[in-house]
Amino acid sequence: PQPAGAPPRAAAKPLRYTLQLSSFSKQQDAKQFADSLVSQGFEPFLVSHTLANKNVWYRVRLGRFAKLDAAQQAKQLLARADIPAWVTTDD
Repeated sequence: PQPAGAPPRAAAKPLRYTLQLSSFSKQQDAKQFADSLVSQGFEPFLVSHTLANKNVWYRVRLGRFAKLDAAQQAKQLLARADIPAWVTTDD
């Protein structure tokens, strides 16, 4: 129980999974790769990430999954299409 008058605790964000297909230092390269996936019927999205050295990388990701096993199954389907992917958490 929380003490009376204490601010409400933030609910823990549910952990979600996604597939990372690649990462690029140039946004245009990431967009071109994502566009190639769109032409194959996929719906990728880009996530920018700033590293400790202030460099920005653009990650090409696909899908959002509530369960790890669902993400792993999607990864296996992509592997059959010769598209490598890594399961990661959605940040």
